[in-house]
Amino acid sequence: MFAMDERQKFLNHLRIFVGIEGMENLKQAANQLGISRNTLRSHLTNFNKMLECDMTIKGVKKTSAGERIAPEASHLLEEIEASLDAARTRLKRLARPQSPVQVAMSPTIWMWGAESELLPLTHTLPKLPRRNAVEFLVANSERVERAVSDGWFELGITARHPSRKLHQRLAHRPFCSDEIVLAVPPQHDWSDAKHVAVDNLEDTQLIMLDTSTNARLVVDHALKDSGLELADPYEEVAMAAMAFDEVLNAGVPALVSRLAFESPQGRSASERGIHQCKVSGVDLSREFILVHEKRLREEADAVMKALLMIGS
Repeated sequence: MFAMDERQKFLNHLRIFVGIEGMENLKQAANQLGISRNTLRSHLTNFNKMLECDMTIKGVKKTSAGERIAPEASHLLEEIEASLDAARTRLKRLARPQSPVQVAMSPTIWMWGAESELLPLTHTLPKLPRRNAVEFLVANSERVERAVSDGWFELGITARHPSRKLHQRLAHRPFCSDEIVLAVPPQHDWSDAKHVAVDNLEDTQLIMLDTSTNARLVVDHALKDSGLELADPYEEVAMAAMAFDEVLNAGVPALVSRLAFESPQGRSASERGIHQCKVSGVDLSREFILVHEKRLREEADAVMKALLMIGS
C-alpha cells in the first residue's frame, strides 16, 4: 500500500510540475491549476525530494535540472495518462459484453476483405448484438499494432514490420501470406512478362506506396539486403487502389500487394488490362498476423475465430 501511495503522489507531483510550464509565479500557476499556493508549493517541494534534486526554486522557477527534465516529464505524463485511459477502456469493455468488438486492420486487408464481404460483420456473428457488433479502424500496420498494444482496440490484422518486434503485451496468430508484386499497365515493355529481374527496379521509376506503409518497407529492406536501391519513385500514393488508377493514367508500373489484386479494385484493374508480374532475384514476401490482447472477452474471441477462418 505504501508503494502505491508513493506512486500516486509522484503522479500528482508530476502533473503539477508539467502544469507550471510557462507560468511566471506561484500565484499565476496556482490560479491556472485551481489549487492554493501552499498546496502548489508543497507539491513542488515534495517532487524535488522524490527526485533527490532541486527541479524548482523560489516558487515555479525551474533550475537547470528542471529545464533538462521538462520535455521528458511532459512526454512521460502523456504516456502515463494514455495508459490509464486505455486501462479504463479495456476494463469497461470486459465488464460490458454488449460493447462493440473493435478491430484495427491495414488498408490492404480492408481492401481485400470488406467490399467482398469476407470480413465477419454482424450478419456472420449471430451470438453478438446485431447493432454495432464490430467497429473497424483502418490504419497502417505500425498504427494497428500500437492501437492494440495500447489497449484501444482488441484485435488487429497487421503486416509484419521488417525491422520491429511486436510489443510484449501482444499475442499473435498467423493470418495469411502476401507478396509485393508489380502492377504493369497494358502496352508497357513488361506487360507480357511473368517475372521482372530485381535489377530493373534500380533503373526504372515506379509508382510506389509511400514510405509509411509496410509494403514499401518490405521492398526497401529486401533491396537493401541485396545491395540494391530503388530508383526514385515516379509517384508515391497512400493506397493500392490509388496505385491502380495511376498505373493506367501514367502508363507506369506500380509495386503493390498481391492481395490487392484479389480485391474488387484489383479485379477491376485486371479487367482494364493491368498485368500482375513477380519480381525475381529478391524475396518480397510478407506475412499478415492477427494481434490481440492476451486476455480476450468472449465476444472478441468469437470475432477472432471468424477472422482466422477467412485468413487461413
